[in-house]
Amino acid sequence: MADAIGVRPTVCVFGRLRIQYPDGREIAPRGHTARALLLFVAFHGGAVSVEQAAEAVWPDLPLSVAKDRMKNNLCRLRTQCGTIIRRDGPLLTLDADTDLATFEHAAGLLLPFSGLTLAPDAYFAEWAASTRRRTDALRDLLADL
Repeated sequence: MADAIGVRPTVCVFGRLRIQYPDGREIAPRGHTARALLLFVAFHGGAVSVEQAAEAVWPDLPLSVAKDRMKNNLCRLRTQCGTIIRRDGPLLTLDADTDLATFEHAAGLLLPFSGLTLAPDAYFAEWAASTRRRTDALRDLLADL
């Protein structure tokens, strides 16, 4: 449900599941299986096959019944949140960004720095103490991830 200038909503999977819209609105989707379907698509990079999603969210049902349930839950999500998941033939695609993708991108940018320390030339200089403490703390946080 992108707006006229192309800004997409964000599906937030950390904490309480919710969708944040560019205009500031937040919607928490209702319905256990509708939320599970949204999470499944979000956790799989925003694109999955209909069969894959049906088998994962409704594993104990025959595929034809699971696909019917999926259709109902897609309608429920559309009513509550707009077109947040699109069905494009055999694929379900997320029409939103996710905080998970943002987190994974940020972690990927930080990982090359996880084992580094400041240049030894500056490490013991008095003027480098605050920077050293700050970077050491951040490096320790990365190590704990």
